[in-house]
Amino acid sequence: MTIRVIEREVKMAAPAVFCLPQFGDLDASIAREVADRAALSTVYYDTSDVRLARWGCSLRYRRGQGWTLKLPQESDGRLLVRAEHEFAGSAQYPPEAALDLLTAYLRGAQLAAVARLRTVRNRVVLADAGGGRLATITDDLVSVLNGRKIGLRFREVEVELGDDVSDSLIECLLARLREAGAGEIDPTPKVVRALGARASQPSEVDIIAVDGDANAADIVRNALASSVIQLIRHDAGIRLGRDPDCVHRARVALRRMRSHLKTFAPFFEERWARELRDAAAGLASQLGTVRDADVLIQRLRSDAAALGLAAPARRTLVRQFQKRRATALSCLHETMRRQSYVALLKRFVDAARDPKLAPTTPAQPAAVTLLPLVAADWEKLRKAVDALSPAEVDDDALHKIRIRAKRCRYGAEALTPVAGKEAKSFVRKTAALQEILGTHHDSTVERQALEEFRTRAKIAFDAGQLAAAAALAGSHSRQRWRDAWRSLSRKRHSKWLAP
Repeated sequence: MTIRVIEREVKMAAPAVFCLPQFGDLDASIAREVADRAALSTVYYDTSDVRLARWGCSLRYRRGQGWTLKLPQESDGRLLVRAEHEFAGSAQYPPEAALDLLTAYLRGAQLAAVARLRTVRNRVVLADAGGGRLATITDDLVSVLNGRKIGLRFREVEVELGDDVSDSLIECLLARLREAGAGEIDPTPKVVRALGARASQPSEVDIIAVDGDANAADIVRNALASSVIQLIRHDAGIRLGRDPDCVHRARVALRRMRSHLKTFAPFFEERWARELRDAAAGLASQLGTVRDADVLIQRLRSDAAALGLAAPARRTLVRQFQKRRATALSCLHETMRRQSYVALLKRFVDAARDPKLAPTTPAQPAAVTLLPLVAADWEKLRKAVDALSPAEVDDDALHKIRIRAKRCRYGAEALTPVAGKEAKSFVRKTAALQEILGTHHDSTVERQALEEFRTRAKIAFDAGQLAAAAALAGSHSRQRWRDAWRSLSRKRHSKWLAP
């Protein structure tokens, strides 16, 4: 598999009579303008309910190029950021490696050819004097085939930008294309255009629009759906293993889900919610092991650099934890390739689409029915802090405060659609407290992890220095968390929780 990352791309609609204009006179940086033409034959694969397209994915086979998988893309409203995963293989069936990356979206569903496209592609590549690519402008006239007949035709223009293209050149390129007849920016993928309205429908897990009068069922359903969506979207990134943030965000997704199931427990069927929380616990634990190693490695590198430790000792320590991280990630990957994991994802999707609500769930607005539950979590947090000794607070006690603060934050975030600005302010203050306590916890973990190396002659001194630095960071967090708590506990931040 190869990965081609396209960091900046603009897509525009175009009329049938559109022709690519000349670009050489746009900017002094353009030294060469090379044009070519090609005919492409492409088959897109999806499930019977076009699940991949609805999630923002696509899997295609293009004659002469092989297989390409595109996962959901990011956008700032104009420029797209996406990665194309390319695979060799015959046209008969999608490569196993591609199917692996699609596990969370497919969840056992079968793929079949859903769209056949014939494209006439006109392309212009703009380069600078040194041969560096500034932009590739592609004009695609696409025919969607229905058997041997053409069922639909459309045209689109893509501008794929080089790394060092100025904003002024981008604007000039887009203006020239509009002058030639191109329409507004439209990021709709080809496969969605080809499949029509059904591919434009929301995915099977979706956030529904709510307002201040939303009922409890809609709020808790959205809370669960948000977590499941985040988990599914980061599954492929965990499998690829290149971005530690994917592990972090998947772990947070499970934490939120389990927190919502506990905070809003009176609104769920008791056994259903308990079993779902328990089912999520094992995966959350494995994600946590990998994430903790990532944080520890990052802290060791940062502290070692700040202390000016010799490179050999620094590498020795970091490698120890990299090996443990690799082992934990391998175990996680093994879990994620089991049928039990696919079954777990199905349970999560079912829970987000149709949570099992208690028969007594009232139809009153969520602002009335759910707010007291978040208020109860807040009261537990307040009492836990009040019970701490001002003189000495152990690490375990602060970690428990952090966990309670997270639960308050997650509950308040779920209620922001109905509670508004006051809830958002509370969330910000709770997040600030959580961050300080998180830094304290990370420093404690780092200090404890380094203890085993203090008896190893060659690196004992360096390990001791790092442990001392971690202890100092923990001490600073201890001094700061009370201030963050006093800020959060001011009545103006929590008054919205009052009955």
